[in-house]
Amino acid sequence: MCFSMLAAYCIFYKLVVIMDIILQQNSDDDQVEDLLDIAFGVDRHDKASYTLRRNVDAIDSLSFIVKNRSSLIATLRFWPALVKDEPLLLLGPIAVLPELQGQGIGIKLMLHGLMEATRQGHKRVLLVGDESYYKKVGFSRDVVKDIVLKGEADQNRLLGQELIKGSLRGLKGTLKNISG
Repeated sequence: MCFSMLAAYCIFYKLVVIMDIILQQNSDDDQVEDLLDIAFGVDRHDKASYTLRRNVDAIDSLSFIVKNRSSLIATLRFWPALVKDEPLLLLGPIAVLPELQGQGIGIKLMLHGLMEATRQGHKRVLLVGDESYYKKVGFSRDVVKDIVLKGEADQNRLLGQELIKGSLRGLKGTLKNISG
């Protein structure tokens, strides 16, 4: 999906869901971890996608939250990763309080993050998730069919999006943690 399509989606979703997306601060860490435990369980660190986050910090300028007064209601982070020596972003985890899911908060949060990643000059983003949901914001299995995530039982859950057209073309190999 190109930047102009992302902008069009954002315009639509701004009309549907009015919310303030802000950068995550260190003081939000405990609330973020609590929300992620609620959304994915305390065993979430055993998932293949978490091996890409071990000993690596999320990108501060691409770590977002949504609050309702002082309560955290949603979170999204991006992480640096590699295929061969080519840098890319790993989107996730993204989580919304269960009682607020289905209201467009997660979609708007992802669109905001993807637009900001594009603005910051990133070329491509990968994630692990259900294509039926993430295709709403432009993710596809087709563009990453030659990329593998070790330990992921269902490689069809590895999805990608080109923030710059053609940036995933010809990219083959194993998705790796940047710390080696």
